[in-house]
Amino acid sequence: MTTAKKDNNATAKVKKGEELLAVLKELLADGAKILESVSALNERLDAIEEKLNRALPPNPGRFTRI
Repeated sequence: MTTAKKDNNATAKVKKGEELLAVLKELLADGAKILESVSALNERLDAIEEKLNRALPPNPGRFTRI
């Protein structure tokens, strides 16, 4: 294999690696957004659970966490 061909092959591999890295960064950012949304929903559900537990009469086993 000629030096020029090896250089082109290496350059192509570097470019492909950079493209994959960019995609992984996007996926990581999307995952962080999803995690943030899930955390916010979980907090809202906890607040609703607290309100329900205060509003309802005591009943063992009701609205207990699994």
